[in-house]
Amino acid sequence: MKTYPSIPTQFQPETAYHVFDKLDGSNIRAEWTAKAGFDRFGTRRLLLSEGDPLAPSRDLILEKYAAALETVFRRDGYQKATCFFEYVGPNSFAGNHPDPLERMDAILFDVNPHRRGILGPKEFLNLFGHLQIPSYIGEHTLDDGFVESVQAGKFEGVTNEGVVCKAVLKNRLKMTKVKSRAWLNRLRTECDSEDEFVRRA
Repeated sequence: MKTYPSIPTQFQPETAYHVFDKLDGSNIRAEWTAKAGFDRFGTRRLLLSEGDPLAPSRDLILEKYAAALETVFRRDGYQKATCFFEYVGPNSFAGNHPDPLERMDAILFDVNPHRRGILGPKEFLNLFGHLQIPSYIGEHTLDDGFVESVQAGKFEGVTNEGVVCKAVLKNRLKMTKVKSRAWLNRLRTECDSEDEFVRRA
């Protein structure tokens, strides 16, 4: 099953990016095929199994999204696709989820049709913007003022972690992220080493 790539922090300064709120949860992937529907679920690196703390995300995804996504996939002739969701609660932080199950949610943030790569932001919004997705903040050039506003936690529409920014350049999807200083400072207090901080940031 397709895994989600790491998002770099480098960006093209004069490029207009489509900006989305970055939800602070756990990455869950779900594979759909025309033959079997949604039948495989995993974390960023492992398949989900019964008893996994993140296993309840499967039922949320099936309940909220399966029918609507399948309608689009069959209409557009997909044979296989991997969907990416954020499993998140009101008090989730850096992969830790202290909230009870009834307060947890799963939110679609990207779709990768087989052999096509992750959809560009315009196509994603066009096909799936009617579903619950992370807040779309519009197109922005990532100049110093924009970056500082996000890092300072002052950009309207951004929650606590930061933003993910997407652009299609020369027919290739480019992504970057900007995180708030408050989120990074909190993460640093929870890490035992600089190496752990860099890996989780």
